[in-house]
Amino acid sequence: MYTEDYKREDFPYKNFLLKFIIIIIVVAILVCIVTAISKKNQNIEPEGYTDEIFSENLEKMKEHAIKYYNENNIPNEVGESSKLTLEKMISLKAITPIKDKDNKLCDNKKSYVKLTKKDKEYQLKVNLFCSGEEDYITAHLNNNSYCKDTYLCEIKSETIDNEKDKNEEESTDIEESNIENNFSNSIIKSSKIKKTTTTKKKKVRKTKVTSKTQKGTIKVKNTTDNYIYEYIKTSNVVFSDWSLWSNWVTVDCNTSAITCNNNDKTCLKELKRLDRKEKLNKYNTYKSQKTSLINNANITTGACTNYNYIKVDGIIYQLASSTDYKQVNNINKNTRKNVGSWIYNGRASYDVPPTDTYNTHYVLVDADYSNCGNTCTKSPKYIYDKYTYGKTITRVSSYICNKNKSQTIPIYNKKIETITFSRNEEFYATVCYKSERTRKIINNGSSITKWSKYNDKNLLNKGYYYTGNKKKK
Repeated sequence: MYTEDYKREDFPYKNFLLKFIIIIIVVAILVCIVTAISKKNQNIEPEGYTDEIFSENLEKMKEHAIKYYNENNIPNEVGESSKLTLEKMISLKAITPIKDKDNKLCDNKKSYVKLTKKDKEYQLKVNLFCSGEEDYITAHLNNNSYCKDTYLCEIKSETIDNEKDKNEEESTDIEESNIENNFSNSIIKSSKIKKTTTTKKKKVRKTKVTSKTQKGTIKVKNTTDNYIYEYIKTSNVVFSDWSLWSNWVTVDCNTSAITCNNNDKTCLKELKRLDRKEKLNKYNTYKSQKTSLINNANITTGACTNYNYIKVDGIIYQLASSTDYKQVNNINKNTRKNVGSWIYNGRASYDVPPTDTYNTHYVLVDADYSNCGNTCTKSPKYIYDKYTYGKTITRVSSYICNKNKSQTIPIYNKKIETITFSRNEEFYATVCYKSERTRKIINNGSSITKWSKYNDKNLLNKGYYYTGNKKKK
């Protein structure tokens, strides 16, 4: 009776528990299915794909930086660096634009490579900035005998691995020797003999698909089966040898020197500048103005019988003989003596050209440079011969008097004359020279694009590299 009651009470409990477990399992399966469908509909990239593309782009920049540097453009002094932005590498045709996983271009200015000369090697830093994310890798380079297609290549670590394996072998032998010393029976000795005669297998290092960066190790997962990737192979432009430098010729001092990069096919001419102080001969021209009286007209009118008349700058003058006055027209710089009633007063130097009056006349002879050095800062002085009218000449208001006759009266008017002198002067100035050389393009280079699976060794070994573009198969 007791046994039957116990079984009747226990059986419903077990049945309920079994049903509850089955319900939990079914719910868990449904949750997994819904989650998988949701991820597929959202077209979520597989985890690790972003790191994979970023790592590939870092490696791409590293490979092309190694190809770019040669014995002509690497730093030579310890501590010296050479930095190239991604923008500069693209302009030099050393690499094509890099895109991130969303097919957006990486930052050309914040992404760069930097080669630094160390004591016994070169350190290459590759920094990449894409869509707000930034990371870098470093590589140790040198010019070694095993470098094939580039002047610099990565330093191999085989020597380090071999030394590590050798140390491990020595450690194993020491441990076995300790075992031998602790046990003296013949069974252990025979066991030792067997161990020492066994051929030791060489330790094999397996390479993981990772990339060490500043932020840590990026693990690259195999999520590439559903995509094909774009590869590109470029060859640099080929130039002729530079021509010889041309002879030095003068050039405008605003002309800039030109130095070409080795791979810049837009730069086919180089120019050197030479500037120096030189003594020059130059004709400088100096101009000034003088006011002279010129007999440029005559009038015939009734005038007082006992006198002669002239009219100067609109004013009437009375004198003994107008013909005697008109002799002023025959005076020049070679005269230097009395002419009629005009008296020669000598030669003098004037800062400002003098002006003729009704009874004074000046004749220009030459320029006086005694106040100048190699050049005149303003103008030279001027040398004139001076003449004065020696007879009585009186200003009157009219030609008319009580007894008149018809007379021809000369008229003198003021005329402004421009005086010009030129002088060959010596002074020093900067003279600029140029020398040029040119080159030609023999081959413009090429760019070949192919699509293939991820990590296609056949293409990579032929010099192709990833562009960062992908598409579904």
